[in-house]
Amino acid sequence: MLKADRIFSVILGIISVMVFYLSTTFEVGFIIDSGLGADFFPKAISVILFSLSLILFIKSFESKKCSEIIFSKNYKNVLITISYFLVYIGAINIIGYLLATICFLIGMFKFLKVNSNKLIISYSLIFSIFIWYIFNNIFNINLPVGIIFY
Repeated sequence: MLKADRIFSVILGIISVMVFYLSTTFEVGFIIDSGLGADFFPKAISVILFSLSLILFIKSFESKKCSEIIFSKNYKNVLITISYFLVYIGAINIIGYLLATICFLIGMFKFLKVNSNKLIISYSLIFSIFIWYIFNNIFNINLPVGIIFY
């Protein structure tokens, strides 16, 4: 496990350096009056990723004992979740972000056996509408409306 941590941290470190380098080639433009250009977020994420990969690399040398992780042989739940997510991605383009996200969250809550329908519907609606509102009104980024409602 420790060897895998070292390899994974080195790969993440290389990816973060590549992202940082590629983000320096972005056009210089400012977001409103904050002075943040298009390169700010990729650079910030790559610095965070590099820092975390460095911490993982160092921690892999500190521990002498290899911890044992027990994985379930039942991959059914993982495959169902991945399938839901793939259907969700396809549904965004057809029925739009808002309706697809509400349906996806309701489906995932049902799959995870959340019993309260009131809770399921309220969380699904509030989360979806909140994210849609932030992107459309604060970030001025239009989320997909889908080809059915276009």
